[in-house]
Amino acid sequence: MDVMENEIAFFRYRNRLMAGVCLSSRGGKLRFATGRKETVTTPVENVLLRTGETAGDWTGAAARMSRAEQGSEAIDLVDAWELLRDEADVWTVDELADLHFGGNVTWDQRAALLVHLEQNLYFEAERRGDGYRALSEEEVRARQAAVDRQAARLEERDRFRRWLHECTEEPPESVDGWVDRLKDYVLRHERSVHADWVERMAGARVDPHTVFNRLVRDGVWGPDEHLDLIRADVPVDFPEVVIAALDGLRLSPLMDDRRRRDLTDLAVYAVDDAATTDMDDGVSVLMRADGTRQVGVHITDVAGLVPLDSEADLEAASRVSSLYFPDRKIPMFPETVSSDLGSLRPGAPRLALSQLFDVSTDGSVECVEIVPSVVRCREKLSYEAADGILADPSHALHGDLSDLQTVAEWHCIERLQNGAIDVEHPNRQIRITDNGDVQVSLQDGRSPANLLVSEMMVMANTAMARFCRDRDIPVVYRVQTAPDPADFSDAENEVLRRYRVLRRMRRASISLTPEPHGGLGVDAYCQATSPLRRYTDLAVQRQVGAYLLDQPLPYDNERIQRVVFEAEERMRNLIRIERRRERYWLFRYLQDRVGRVFEAVVLDTRERTIRVEVLDFAFQTDIRASADVAPGDTVSVRLGRCDPWPGEISFSTV
Repeated sequence: MDVMENEIAFFRYRNRLMAGVCLSSRGGKLRFATGRKETVTTPVENVLLRTGETAGDWTGAAARMSRAEQGSEAIDLVDAWELLRDEADVWTVDELADLHFGGNVTWDQRAALLVHLEQNLYFEAERRGDGYRALSEEEVRARQAAVDRQAARLEERDRFRRWLHECTEEPPESVDGWVDRLKDYVLRHERSVHADWVERMAGARVDPHTVFNRLVRDGVWGPDEHLDLIRADVPVDFPEVVIAALDGLRLSPLMDDRRRRDLTDLAVYAVDDAATTDMDDGVSVLMRADGTRQVGVHITDVAGLVPLDSEADLEAASRVSSLYFPDRKIPMFPETVSSDLGSLRPGAPRLALSQLFDVSTDGSVECVEIVPSVVRCREKLSYEAADGILADPSHALHGDLSDLQTVAEWHCIERLQNGAIDVEHPNRQIRITDNGDVQVSLQDGRSPANLLVSEMMVMANTAMARFCRDRDIPVVYRVQTAPDPADFSDAENEVLRRYRVLRRMRRASISLTPEPHGGLGVDAYCQATSPLRRYTDLAVQRQVGAYLLDQPLPYDNERIQRVVFEAEERMRNLIRIERRRERYWLFRYLQDRVGRVFEAVVLDTRERTIRVEVLDFAFQTDIRASADVAPGDTVSVRLGRCDPWPGEISFSTV
């Protein structure tokens, strides 16, 4: 089809109908101007309609296409289709135009019909040539169904955009249909398999926080939803089969075992955080007339309560550990075990694995006996209450706690003499009140009560490790090489010293071979004092308990190693989740304190930044250096920005 230079024509290019101004013709191909600085070249046979009109540039073609599109909206080919549907002929645009419009068809009518034929229900363009054939009734129904689906998608997209950006209300069934995709997008963002769907529905890239806030508004999630738990697929509730398996659990038959020593006459004290309900350790002391002491560390005997490979045990093995967050606790065992039958609750007899230390008048441990036992906790004390008792000689429990504190101090001194690294580390406590307020406080990690409990636990874990070592009981030991104290002995500031110590400390590793734990200053060490909270502690307790009761050991070297190594791998991820959640709540607390000034200690200096620890909440961060400072200096820093959602915070020196 010959087209004159500067003539406007309609043609098909890459299966798309276009209008353009002809610029040139060469070798059976035409070059058209179709937009600003945009030209296309197409074979002559792809020209579908010449208009006979000329234009100086592409805008004339654009105007012609716009007119044709407007005219196409009024065209309905159903009558033409009903006349031609039973015929197999191919019809040209001119023939269809004559049939639809009658005589004297204008160029505008032909162009409008051509545009309409591109997306009509009744006629389909031949793959070769410029003709059209009438579709069958079945084909029309299929095409109509596709059109309806597309219309529904567009309508849904419009509703989605209004719902997301304008916060309009939507019927629950609509939102329910979007929720799973949106949740996955929030959790995984660009890695979500629904990322393209969300961006297509929204019409642009969407900040996951925007989607999160919209889901919160509709009650899908809470404003402080713990997304890391969902990402990691951490179980929160216990399966019914586990709950049912523990329903019939009774302590009486287990406590009647004559191989257990009755220690219910001992005054056992559980010292822990005030809100703790899963008390897995308690301490006792007996003063003898000759000045020696019997110190007891009593660990709840979960191994005697929960059989290996039972439903509750398998669930605990998959969970690995209890999780503690400022806003919730996720126990390793159901409440029946963790806060009731397995917890050293005051006044209630409980199964225990007791370590009874004979301590001489000079503080040395002469021997230790480990026995399956039944104990009864007399008091559950918070660290603050225990510190108050230690400071009050008139208190009824002052004598017992003071005797325990004395032994703890002796033991600490002995470890330090053996090379232990002692660092003062404040414990940051974050609590969420019933009305949602965030409270942050620092507790002295070396308070008398903290020292008492921590030293008793080190004593117990060391004794357990030596017991297993000397009897070739397969367990996994914790080993660590301590740094040279000379590396940080010049640090006068305790905060700076702690930073340098921890930077130089190698992470403790696990081994089937008993080796020293240099950081603690002991020759062998394993963790066995928290069987309610850590599955690896329960595995060690099972080994020792079975040995004491003359039963086959539950684990050989290969199995104990597999259990512990698998647990360690999962624990690393759980620890990251705990730390991220604590950081989230700390930032929620600081969000309302933007602009305030805090004191900080300089820990390290770099080329453009300095590392500081903000003292009020023991938080370390990097800030831009604005003055000459040295490690150990105290500086004032202003909180400039804090956003809990991405976990971003910035300070500047004042």
